[in-house]
Order: sequence, then structure tokens, then C-alpha cells
Amino acid sequence: MQQARPLKNVKFMSWLNREELVNIIDLSNALVLPSKIETFGSVAYEAMARGRPVIVSKNSGIVEWEHLSQSLFILERPEDRSQAIQKLVEMSPQERARVSEQSHRAARDFHEQTLNQWIDLLSPTN
Repeated sequence: MQQARPLKNVKFMSWLNREELVNIIDLSNALVLPSKIETFGSVAYEAMARGRPVIVSKNSGIVEWEHLSQSLFILERPEDRSQAIQKLVEMSPQERARVSEQSHRAARDFHEQTLNQWIDLLSPTN
């Protein structure tokens, strides 16, 4: 973290309210969530919904959801972080657009599935 402080294109964020979070994600090219423990990773899901490539640690709960994990860059080891970022940098604009669209679509589909499950659960049975 100390090495990245002078970089103008890297920001370390603390807790943000919803509006600030959406604004920061919209201004970003990607999200990196290298947490050692993350029960789900709501910020990763939010970034996916906003069409951003997402890099997460293998310990993030979001990787347990197969449909979502297929659209994530998953770090097996914390030191793989720079390689994952470099992979994004080296992608062509078309590849990055495809990854962004895939990320957005996965989040949208997951959201729709979740809503349908709740509707089924709450619907009165005949």
C-alpha cells in the first residue's frame, strides 16, 4: 500500500455511503478487492453491476456463486494482484469492453434470479 500512495491512478477507499460508492465506481476502470476475509463482497457485486472488471481474492464470498465467479479475476495469492492488473492493462479495448459487458450481465442475471426466488418464496400457494 505504501508503494502505491504516490500513484495518481490508484485510490485506497475506506467506507463510503451509497452515492459516493457509485460515483467512485463510475469514475474507475476496475475494482480490486484483495481482502483476506470477505463474507460476500458487496462492493465487488456493485462494481460488476456497473460494468467494471473486478479482481477479488479467493477468500471473497462472491467467488462461491458460480455464475458471478466466472466474470471475476480471482487472486489465488495476494502477490498475484499486480499480474491481474497487468492482464487488464494489456487487454485490447475490445477485450476490456467484453469483460465489462460480461461482468454487468452476470450481476444483472444474478439480481434477476434472486428477485425471482423471493417472488416464488413470498407468493401464496394455492
